[in-house]
Amino acid sequence: MEFPLRKEYAQYVTWAAGHFERLVDYGVHVTGVTLERDAEGRPRYTVTTSAGETLQARSLVIGTGRAPFVPEPFDTVDSPRVFHLTRYCRPCGSWRRRRGAAQGDGRRRQPERRRSSPSTSPGATRRPKSTTLVRSLTHPREGHQSVQRGGVLPGFTDYYYGASRERKDAIDQYMRLTNYSSADGDVLRELYRLIYEQRLDGEQRVFVSGSRQVRAVAVDGTGVRMTVDELNTGESEEHEADFVVLATGFRDLGPAPTRSASPR
Repeated sequence: MEFPLRKEYAQYVTWAAGHFERLVDYGVHVTGVTLERDAEGRPRYTVTTSAGETLQARSLVIGTGRAPFVPEPFDTVDSPRVFHLTRYCRPCGSWRRRRGAAQGDGRRRQPERRRSSPSTSPGATRRPKSTTLVRSLTHPREGHQSVQRGGVLPGFTDYYYGASRERKDAIDQYMRLTNYSSADGDVLRELYRLIYEQRLDGEQRVFVSGSRQVRAVAVDGTGVRMTVDELNTGESEEHEADFVVLATGFRDLGPAPTRSASPR
């Protein structure tokens, strides 16, 4: 086993969070932030919360993470049938036993899509269908080179910070397969074993289509229709689904139009 089970990781995170219960308020939203100066001219932040509290501090750290990246043509779609992976669990009950499609190469997302399709067995009832569309030939595997792994060490932060914008972009591209643009090897093996078994049983319900780019999308009360290009042959395909999960990752931080200027 290369990695711990999800339930084991969940237990670990719960255990670690337990050490900070007295320092963290969960389920509370910040409703206002003001910056003032005290009598000595030093900055002082005043934060109000949805719990009715007023907090003051010399420093304020914003750790809200990155904004979801929603590419064209989905960025103009406003429908509960099309949603980013960060909202995947919310509509699960509504779309159970339906046709699902996923766009993107998001890391560690395939297990959730697979679990929405129960394993194949003779005589079972009709199962939902899951189709994954990726721009690469197939799901990229997470990078395991020791140099890439070194990017998570504390000393690498200062090294990266001191690089030019051009070199930061080059490093980002090299390190991308260690994060959201790839999948772990054990996840990929389980996925393709499932597909192979379903083909043997003559009832394939899970599909992965590589070199695909969604060019147009239309949503109505009956489902989602997508026009998809095969990038190498130029052929056009029509796909239909009851819902679409966008496993398209998150916006990088930076000055480019496709990036976020600050965390959100």
